[in-house]
Amino acid sequence: GGASTGNNFLVHATAAVETIAAANASTSYSASAQNALLTATVTSTDGTVNTGSVSFTVKNGATIIGTATSGNVTSGSASVNYALPAQTAAKSYTIQASYNTGGGTSDVTDSSHQLTVSAAALTVTGIAVNSKVYNGATTATLNTASAALVGIGSGDTVTLNASSYTANFSDKKVASGKAGTVTGLGLGGASAANY
Repeated sequence: GGASTGNNFLVHATAAVETIAAANASTSYSASAQNALLTATVTSTDGTVNTGSVSFTVKNGATIIGTATSGNVTSGSASVNYALPAQTAAKSYTIQASYNTGGGTSDVTDSSHQLTVSAAALTVTGIAVNSKVYNGATTATLNTASAALVGIGSGDTVTLNASSYTANFSDKKVASGKAGTVTGLGLGGASAANY
């Protein structure tokens, strides 16, 4: 509003207030470098935001993962393909998104959202079910001599641990080519937590 002083007007302007909210993001572990799509929404009391930029940083505690990357704000949103280094561990990281108006005002920052790097999937091949003489039970044993893990990334060390498995046929009836289930196969090696 304003107060009239003759032919002059005194206008009381209110500065716009901007807020920013990043979005949670996710990707799977990779032994190679990869991109993760990060997005944020910028709102203002002045209406739709079409200026400034958002700087995205992925952090593990105080440690920055990769390099901060900026994207321009259009229609109230910004997005970037954030480069994650090879072998970025499977865990949750903080996304820090900072909006810079480009007009010399202070940045507004959101650090309340996460990038989740999930464990990569592996496939086990080469396991055979041993034949057995009928004994009224569904339990089965496995031959793991030729077992192999498929999907391990270059430079990673992962081994199959079959010491504590449990295997069962679908039922106790005598038959050939019976279906069964296996649980308890584990992973070992320096990179096991990423799979």
